[in-house]
Amino acid sequence: NSATAFNGNISSWNVAKNTDFQSMFNNCASFNQNISSWNTVEGRLFNNMFHNCTAFNQNISTWNVAKATTFATMFSGATSFQQNLGAWVIVALTAATNMFLSVTLTNANYNGLLAGWGAQVPLTSVVFSGGSSHYDTTSGGFNGTAGRAVLTGTYSWSITDGGTP
Repeated sequence: NSATAFNGNISSWNVAKNTDFQSMFNNCASFNQNISSWNTVEGRLFNNMFHNCTAFNQNISTWNVAKATTFATMFSGATSFQQNLGAWVIVALTAATNMFLSVTLTNANYNGLLAGWGAQVPLTSVVFSGGSSHYDTTSGGFNGTAGRAVLTGTYSWSITDGGTP
């Protein structure tokens, strides 16, 4: 947390029993290492994990976050982050407030997230922020409009984002 110059290789860390990833890289402006192999299966709290981690843009789409309950401000201010997290299983998620605040994912990545999450059976009334990201029916081969409609309609999610382009 707040190690502004840190960019060391920590890909071999054993985090398999870790439940709390909160603020791990908060304000770590230089960090951009591949941590895709981390075993996050026990992770529950991911608040602020990459908050203001402006260099981070690694593919962590294979992380097992099925037990995660909070993603609040997870990528807020992580302006370089451009990944599709639609494969994340979010069935235990209760809060994603400001998850992507001040971030704009590409239409394809945001569509993938909305489509993937909308295809699941998540908890109801989750608050989620997609930052300034836009969604549509075709970008990246994913229908973000339909996924978003399921989340807001069927599951009563409150979503703020950039709307349609």
